[in-house]
Amino acid sequence: MASGYLRLARSGSLEALKRASFICWYAQVEPPCFTGLGDIDDDQVLQAKELMARRFESGEADDEYAAMVGWYERIADWWFGEMGTVPRLSARIRELTCLACPSDECDASEWAGRGAMGAYFPSMTRRDPKRREAVRVMTGGRRCSRPWDPVGARARPTIGDHGATARGLLRSWMAGSLPLSWHGVIRMSRVMVVAALVALMGVSSMAQAPEVPLFVFASPDAAAGWQAVNDGVMGGVSDGRFRITERQTLEFHGTLSLENNGGFASVRSRPRTLGLQTGDTLVVRVRGDGREYQLNLYASGQGRAFSYRAPLQTRSGEWIEVAVALDRFEATSFGRVLRGAGPVDPRSVTSIGFLLAEKTPGPFLLEVAWVKVLRGPGR
Repeated sequence: MASGYLRLARSGSLEALKRASFICWYAQVEPPCFTGLGDIDDDQVLQAKELMARRFESGEADDEYAAMVGWYERIADWWFGEMGTVPRLSARIRELTCLACPSDECDASEWAGRGAMGAYFPSMTRRDPKRREAVRVMTGGRRCSRPWDPVGARARPTIGDHGATARGLLRSWMAGSLPLSWHGVIRMSRVMVVAALVALMGVSSMAQAPEVPLFVFASPDAAAGWQAVNDGVMGGVSDGRFRITERQTLEFHGTLSLENNGGFASVRSRPRTLGLQTGDTLVVRVRGDGREYQLNLYASGQGRAFSYRAPLQTRSGEWIEVAVALDRFEATSFGRVLRGAGPVDPRSVTSIGFLLAEKTPGPFLLEVAWVKVLRGPGR
């Protein structure tokens, strides 16, 4: 299970690294009766920790991942004490992370579609003033420097916040940092019993689904599967082109013009069956010029000007990964949002594309490394 995520993480997927880190941490911190996970190979755990360390050292860990790792460190700091070749990571985490639970600022629905990791973090949150105040005091009021953008999808109910505490309490008691009192014993017994009940109710059975490559650009004929569609179809004069680079990426470039009532340029895949499913999330790795592009879905049986869109804000010169759940795409026609059109039917999607329709004329450049599908729970 972790090996698939580690393989994707080594290729640059931050979402895969988040999941691999969670699986390795969760499997070693909590009992199998709660997690539903077997023993994790020590080499896989070490790989996850090394990739984690590289992300932090290079400054490529986003706020969500920082909050996640900070949470892991607070629940079970001993896990970071067994770092082997990366012993300095624990101190680095304390410097960089904000220690509130990552789900404290998010609805549970924003975590659905992310497997057991997406079930775990919302279950840690109790939405009441007392817990909010406890979190604020416990973390010294620290929060992330900017809001993260977790993958959004339909909510999956989760229960229980006791399981994450059971192993930590037991280790603390054995280490002597938890006094041997009836209060401590009763609390530890309660959380372990509840953890077992939660496992029996099925929370631990949630599947960890992998990312499935949808478009890569390594083959010599990759360009044949794509086409440019610009405002020339409406009389405009924008120039949008694409090419497959020696880096095995798709480069979409050109000049946007507002003349003749134009103002858009796009590149899209040629129609074919994509095999998307309900609950899927699209993940793209792109490097742009700071402009806001649109990630488009084209469905069979719809007009040429109809598409489902989601914003794709780039950072100038930086590689980023953007994940968008299918139910976050909005139906549009001629660039206008169609209220009440309903969500996209994943089975009808036959093409995806990247569109620039900003009202700022001039040159543009967007480079796409790959497009992947993150399967929903149980798929």
